[in-house]
Amino acid sequence: MIVILAEKPDQARKLASPFPHTKGNGFLSIQSCKEFPNGATVTWAIGHLVELKEPEEYRPEWKKWDLATLPIIPGQFEYKVSKDKAKQFQTVKKLLKEADEIIIATDPAREGENIARLLILMAGCSKKRIKRFWTSSLTENAIRKGFAELKDGKETIHLFHEAQARQIADWLVGMNASRLYTLLLQQKGIRDVFSVGRVQTPVLKLIYDRQKEIEHFRPEPFYELEGQFTVKNGTYRGKLNKRFSSPDELYEAVRPDITKEQQTYQAVIKSVRISEKRTPAPKLHSLSTLQSKLNRTKKFSPTKVLELVQSLYEKGYVSYPRTDSQYITEEEYTYLQKHVDQYQQCLGIHVPIRSLQPSKRYVNPEKVSDHYAIIPTEKVPDTKAFETFSSDEKEVYYEILKSALAMFMTDYVYDETVIITSVGKQEFVTKGRTEKEMGWKALYQNEKDEESEGEQVAFCGKPTIFCNRHKTNVYMGSFLVFMNHRISNVLFSIFFYEKLIGRFKKSLFFFFREIVKILRIRRHKKTGHFHRIFPNGFASCHPFLNHFVDLLAVINRTRIDQIVI
Repeated sequence: MIVILAEKPDQARKLASPFPHTKGNGFLSIQSCKEFPNGATVTWAIGHLVELKEPEEYRPEWKKWDLATLPIIPGQFEYKVSKDKAKQFQTVKKLLKEADEIIIATDPAREGENIARLLILMAGCSKKRIKRFWTSSLTENAIRKGFAELKDGKETIHLFHEAQARQIADWLVGMNASRLYTLLLQQKGIRDVFSVGRVQTPVLKLIYDRQKEIEHFRPEPFYELEGQFTVKNGTYRGKLNKRFSSPDELYEAVRPDITKEQQTYQAVIKSVRISEKRTPAPKLHSLSTLQSKLNRTKKFSPTKVLELVQSLYEKGYVSYPRTDSQYITEEEYTYLQKHVDQYQQCLGIHVPIRSLQPSKRYVNPEKVSDHYAIIPTEKVPDTKAFETFSSDEKEVYYEILKSALAMFMTDYVYDETVIITSVGKQEFVTKGRTEKEMGWKALYQNEKDEESEGEQVAFCGKPTIFCNRHKTNVYMGSFLVFMNHRISNVLFSIFFYEKLIGRFKKSLFFFFREIVKILRIRRHKKTGHFHRIFPNGFASCHPFLNHFVDLLAVINRTRIDQIVI
């Protein structure tokens, strides 16, 4: 008997969907077909069914939190079945025991491998013949192809070893450091429990550092010079490409060509350069880019976006939402191409299609790991189904549709004009654009164009110094540079994504989002200071933690016996 092991029930249903099958209690039975002449059984985990044992399950004396027992390092790490998932484990174990061949069909990545291998290990079936189903796409064609091209299980076992190393490192740091800090701080009179983690503590330190930067930042005004130029056909404005700390400094720099006393000058158009520019459609959405876009355009919070996309996913209209990829494979591209007309009809528009040939800007299997970009599925809602969507679900679905359609459309084409106007030796720069072809931007005509924002704002007369003390994102002459973005919601995700993406191979967005979810700051009842960290909460970005986070920061570079409070 062949047993196919999926990561979750939804994945199992998709794996079985191309084949005739019936539903059982905790499994699906695939009937005899071309791919499985003798049939097969699909069963599933529910996330991590197996976890590392608690310290007291190794040695009873480790149950009590005592400095004398640290560090806690088991001679051999052991696993147990999660209590709340024992029923499904028994189903999986029974099926694995009966299997002649096991096909691992969990997500094609480290954690997917870990989930499956631990189940096989706990079921006592590690010596059975193991094959690996390896594809990020779960379209019907991709599933059939994946089962026809199974890998040998030995080819991916290194991912299991990698995941084990991470899991054990998390356990060692969490169990030892949490007890250490809790006990040392209790000696200082702080009666509470502190959670320290290999990942959560550095993340918390980054938040803390950002808060300190905000507190210590002092805004400084700078000044710019704009001029209005009159020609035969009208007027235009230009800006001197220099910034100054005061009006006096500005006038000193432009003297004698421009002075405080004189209001009008003779100017010469030094050059006019017109060049054609092309902007391709944006990449497809990952969860982070979708959250960022909808926060900007619809003011949806990241949590709300995830809930809405999850709802659409469960209804079968969009692909898996928790993805950090902006690429798809040829399989997804093929079905999207076939449904272009239906997607346009759903949006109520008809736009010209440039090409139906895949571009590596969007279609690149090498850049798809666990999951591909968020795209509409082959299931397109009809009018009746669409009426069941909430207004917010419609907005999210529209954005995902537009993102997918845009890659089939022509580039946005415009002429960029750059005029250099000189007043004596002072050169003023004027930039503008003239649209030639809307291309993919025809899908987004009602949205504000961030790229061109600020290029053509109203001008009010003659050489003028501006100092705007409120905004930094719209060009209105001089302005204060404010550092006023605390790390919260979508700003948090964008800040960390941009700050750290260069240091790691994979996107950190989900990594940080999940860590922040388990960081919760609780105000001390007596002192009013923030000092407690424990699971199932969210990190506030107010001034917090006092000396505590500074202590946490040393954990990455200090041995346990070196820490002194």
